[in-house]
Amino acid sequence: MGNHELNAIAYHTRHPETGEYLRPHTEKNRQQHAATRRCYAGHRDQPRSDLEWFKTLPMWLELDGLRVIHAAWLPAEMETIRQLDLQSVPDWPLEFPELFDPESALGAAVERLLKGAEWPLPCGVRFADKDGHLRSEVRVRWWEAASGKNWREVAFGGADLLEQLPDDPVPAEYPALSYPVSAPPVFVGHYWLSGTPKPLAPNVACLDYSVAKAGPLVAYRFDGESQLHVESFVAIRAEGAS
Repeated sequence: MGNHELNAIAYHTRHPETGEYLRPHTEKNRQQHAATRRCYAGHRDQPRSDLEWFKTLPMWLELDGLRVIHAAWLPAEMETIRQLDLQSVPDWPLEFPELFDPESALGAAVERLLKGAEWPLPCGVRFADKDGHLRSEVRVRWWEAASGKNWREVAFGGADLLEQLPDDPVPAEYPALSYPVSAPPVFVGHYWLSGTPKPLAPNVACLDYSVAKAGPLVAYRFDGESQLHVESFVAIRAEGAS
């Protein structure tokens, strides 16, 4: 499950009590969903079938020697979701509509798993994202310990983001994050990286290198290793892509 699959489910599902869509049909959300709707032009019945399939997708996988999740492997949030046993609930969006509310405990857990861990910046500090929206929370490198680091060191993003952040130390009261080097390798997507594919940490790799925006389709040839290797990444560009 990725955040776009979750958003699509919410966009087309009404709250069982209020009747409002779980993802409000605001102008911003309509624009974000427009490309998806265009892909289904001429296929009237296909969207509903695909939405039902989306609901069957697990939010993470634990396989033999490796792990997979869309954005961030966070055990506390995963335990919150695990207790719901969603795969055993035929229509879980209607049973647990709070999963789509980022202000609820369940919604906040899903947001962090499928969009990454974000921390509030110091009071008054904001940055402009790639779409020009001003944000007061920044995505952090959840696989690394933040103790003793400043905001530019813990943030996860490109140089255009980092230069907008202060070099003040991160407050000690922020939650402790890190992915143990002894843990099985974990593969994520979501982050629209660029450049030469390589591990984010010895046992953490992102395979999203912006293929939807003419970047390469990236994979990793896994052979049971506990530490990931640069040479095991495979990147294929579409014909005509620059």
